[in-house]
Amino acid sequence: MNQTSSSAIPLLVLSLLAAPAIAENDPGILTGPPVEDTSTTESSDQMQRQTIVHRNFDGSLERIKGSPELAAIDQLHLSDEERLDVDNVLNERAAIIDSMVLENFNTLDDLRKLRNSETSARERMDVYKAFAETFRPLIDRGTMRDEVASVLSEDQREAFTGMLDEYHEAVRKDQAEQRIRRDNPDSMQRIEESSEQTERRRRWEERRNARLKEQLGVNSREDLLSFTQEAGASLQRVIESARDRLDAFLEAIDATPEQTAEITRLAQNLQRNNDAESRQKYRQAVREIFQMLDTEQRRKLIDWMRNR
Repeated sequence: MNQTSSSAIPLLVLSLLAAPAIAENDPGILTGPPVEDTSTTESSDQMQRQTIVHRNFDGSLERIKGSPELAAIDQLHLSDEERLDVDNVLNERAAIIDSMVLENFNTLDDLRKLRNSETSARERMDVYKAFAETFRPLIDRGTMRDEVASVLSEDQREAFTGMLDEYHEAVRKDQAEQRIRRDNPDSMQRIEESSEQTERRRRWEERRNARLKEQLGVNSREDLLSFTQEAGASLQRVIESARDRLDAFLEAIDATPEQTAEITRLAQNLQRNNDAESRQKYRQAVREIFQMLDTEQRRKLIDWMRNR
């Protein structure tokens, strides 16, 4: 069989990127403080205003699937100029993180695994430290919240940050309610913290955030979650793009069902990290794929790469 040309390998490598997606919701960043049971009935007084806080039928908080910042931006009434400024911020941040994701699949996969494993607080912190070290350029740039707020008018900035503050406080209260409800599964009432419980929780949060600042260089749990959500969204973009390229590659060479199954398996098992061992495994997988192709398929592949 003919040997793969050195110029063809990088193009095929980029066509076969794939990895598990990071979870978009809370990745388990430190559990909350203990909460005592105080049950009350919540008022349903709702105002017509900009908000990203919404309730399910049972009164529990409807969690945002993805970024609260993006949800809040969608609620703003932006001028064309402000919309352009916000889009520029988001695109610049996406470009930074997309370039980092390509080289750091394992770091993000370790973060994803925290949701489905029982690990100690120290083990979790080690994973967060690895994430913070890897994505330091993004963290040093600042949060999406702060950067978007900096390009908004005063009124829009107040609305934007107000929606985020309201949502994060609702999340904290909802988490407190869920902890109480686990101990009181038969309670039919909504549960609210007493003023004493709220103050105790806020003191605990201040101590936790001080630890995050010292160990990770982030100001709060919400900031850390925001950074991980950006990384997860970036990884999803990379995966979707890789799947499109893989489909185009398979179609271009007229892959047989057997070849499609084997090439897809190889692609899904590849994780790209910038170390010698990972690069060697990647090159070996690419060679295996080329060895599957007959002469006509290799010709079609070359034509496809030239026309891209």
